[in-house]
Amino acid sequence: MVVEDCWNRACGKSSVPTEISKSWFQLIMDRYNDYNSRHYHNDKLLTFKINLLQPNVASHLVFAIFFQYYEFDVRDFGYAENCDAFNKFYIETGINDQKLLESVLQLLGDPQFNNADIENDLLYFQDLDLAVFGASRDEYKSFATQLQKEYVHMDENTYKNMRLKILQTFLTIPHIFSTELLRNRFEDIARTNISNEIMELKQ
Repeated sequence: MVVEDCWNRACGKSSVPTEISKSWFQLIMDRYNDYNSRHYHNDKLLTFKINLLQPNVASHLVFAIFFQYYEFDVRDFGYAENCDAFNKFYIETGINDQKLLESVLQLLGDPQFNNADIENDLLYFQDLDLAVFGASRDEYKSFATQLQKEYVHMDENTYKNMRLKILQTFLTIPHIFSTELLRNRFEDIARTNISNEIMELKQ
């Protein structure tokens, strides 16, 4: 699914004026295309995730994916800032859908919202963030290399030790993916990719 088509479809469902839709898409992509600060959390990761979505995916999931890393720093993931950005978008567009607003903010990590009705969407949203573990071997290695570049504040040994702990934890849990859809598609290759990276980090 083309990234802009996905955005336009979600905006169309919410009757977002075309000019506002275009201006916000450009604003969002300018952030994701900032390769000076984003080596991993950029448009390539966004495209990877969007391409996993079904055409009829709910708009609140689409908006949450686009705004998830609107503001980003590995030392401060910007949850509050990203919620504020979506609130600004919501107000500017004139969308009048409180359920959509609350659903997006919950997915983005706003603690004041805890609607059990979107629990499955939340699990799917979280799985999409882990789906890179199930990328092809070469694509995964490229993602892993780019991710390390975002941790310029860490020396190499500190980063490797942190990364090892995270990866080893994934291998101790019964399932990396919470949803059956992504588990069936990515679980096996994800475990292989993680195991391979662990071996490389230990060298």
